[in-house]
Amino acid sequence: MAVEQQIKKIKNGQLDPIYVVVGTEVYLKEKIKQVLKKTVLSDAEDEVNFITLDGKVIAFSKIMEEAQTLPFFGEKRLLFVENAWFLTSEKVSGVEFVLEMLIDYINQPLMSTVLVFLTPNSLDGKKKVVKLLKKQATIVDISPANERDVRSYLDNELKQNNFQIDSDALNLLILLNDRNGKTFDLSKALSDLSTLMLYKSKEKIITKQDVETVVPKNLEYNIFDLSRYILNGEAEKALRLFSEILLQGKEVIVVNAILLSQIRLFLQVKILSEQGCLQGEMAKILNINSYRVKLAYDQMKSFSLPLLTKIFDELVENDYKMKTGAMEKELLFQLSLLDLFPNRLN
Repeated sequence: MAVEQQIKKIKNGQLDPIYVVVGTEVYLKEKIKQVLKKTVLSDAEDEVNFITLDGKVIAFSKIMEEAQTLPFFGEKRLLFVENAWFLTSEKVSGVEFVLEMLIDYINQPLMSTVLVFLTPNSLDGKKKVVKLLKKQATIVDISPANERDVRSYLDNELKQNNFQIDSDALNLLILLNDRNGKTFDLSKALSDLSTLMLYKSKEKIITKQDVETVVPKNLEYNIFDLSRYILNGEAEKALRLFSEILLQGKEVIVVNAILLSQIRLFLQVKILSEQGCLQGEMAKILNINSYRVKLAYDQMKSFSLPLLTKIFDELVENDYKMKTGAMEKELLFQLSLLDLFPNRLN
């Protein structure tokens, strides 16, 4: 990952005067902040040469004043500017920002200061200052990780702690931190792994059963179970799980949308399977987690294309009715489940 390359450079003492850290991955954000602090500062200097300011609260003139302050009893000063909204399309009222002041600083930064702008939002590439930063500063992307990145970080953590994990367990752990099939919650995945390692501290081997026992199921995985009940005609189990999901505070329209996406995946896998595609090829074509494809393939192979199409059409109709207020959402969803399998109640 690009962020790891930047971290390696920082550890080697190759510091740049200005960094822009963009994205929402908490683990990577904290990692790069800690590496910068450890490299730029000594323990003795920490208090006087390290400062964090909030760009949504502090006047920009104050930020620039801090950036141009010489270090005390040390060689470097480290300044973090959180919520650097002025580099994005975000609008913040009541907070001063002077564009010319920042442009002047970028063109002639104080070399004894390491200035770090941090923002969860994408940079606004149309802004003059952003174009200048892309040329003269170091941009660090901490966007949500993909499957390969998560797998790499988890593998590294396991090796460092002398742990083993079977492939199904690792796949399930990654799936339980799947945001949308393309990006994953790296911070939570590592936190879940830490809990699993504590749970299996004696054996040092993590199994799929351990993951199922310890790691909470996310909404997508619960809906994967819901889709399985629907496909098997287990309406009572489907209705029970649906009620549990609602008790967790989830919106019916969101549940229907994710279930619709799940059945769409089943349809895509079914069609690709009938065309002779292997699971690895399907994952590449659909650009999603390979384990999701495996689970979908195992689920849908016993069901016909007409049945999958019928369920998909029903959920599309639900989505329309929910958005137009044709019927109370929870009742509509429950009736649609019963309508799908009128003669197959368990």
